[in-house]
Amino acid sequence: MDNSDKHRLGPTNTADGGRSGKLVSAGSFPETRWSLVVQLQGGATESCRALEQLCQLYWYPVYAFVRRSGNGPHDAEDLTQSFFSMVLSLELFARADDTKGKLRSFLLTALKRFLGQQREKSDALRRGGGVRPISIDVIEAEKRYEIEAKDQLSPDAAFEKRWALTVIDSALARLGEEQRAKGRERHWSALQPFLAWNAGAGSQEDSAAELGITIGAFRAALLRLRRRFRVILTEEISHTILESDVDGLDGEIAYLFRVLSK
Repeated sequence: MDNSDKHRLGPTNTADGGRSGKLVSAGSFPETRWSLVVQLQGGATESCRALEQLCQLYWYPVYAFVRRSGNGPHDAEDLTQSFFSMVLSLELFARADDTKGKLRSFLLTALKRFLGQQREKSDALRRGGGVRPISIDVIEAEKRYEIEAKDQLSPDAAFEKRWALTVIDSALARLGEEQRAKGRERHWSALQPFLAWNAGAGSQEDSAAELGITIGAFRAALLRLRRRFRVILTEEISHTILESDVDGLDGEIAYLFRVLSK
């Protein structure tokens, strides 16, 4: 994907698939999971389910931050599980309010405070008291971490980049499921490499030939898919901000692509 494509996938998300050039507001979507968690503080079933889904999706940025902070794999797993035990108890959100409009910022601040408190304790936590609040594939996480560790990012920068990539991956996964449900597996396999934020490898002409269509038809299909990707990506980002965060959606979209461009 060239720079113009990357910008088109950035702060140009539109409810009509990118035609109007008008940004979608967070209020255009159903109530977000993050908003639901904050609004239903106190352990409501619906809120707990929404929070668990968010934790399952965003645990790896937390794990990567803990690793970058000087902890080994086993300690990082223990601390990550213990942190999410606290998160899932909803006790963390007793202080949540409209000034903390982004889940990303809120979790990172809470995580730093949590790690500081653990360092002050003489005895290490024992894997969240035996509770496994979320599923963590430590072997897979370490494979990913070893690759990422080569970039020498600070813990904060690693968290921010991994968060952004998690949002992108989640949007791509949703789009892929949608395409496969429509029986377009072959087209998805050919088009997907040109959707990623840093795509650039491969030839559109060769992919069009493999599908048996003209390059014009291929590019038209890719444009439609990119428009749908923008809509899904915006929805994914909206899940992590509060409705009351007026500039949150626009700001988060810009932030995501700013982090990935570094």
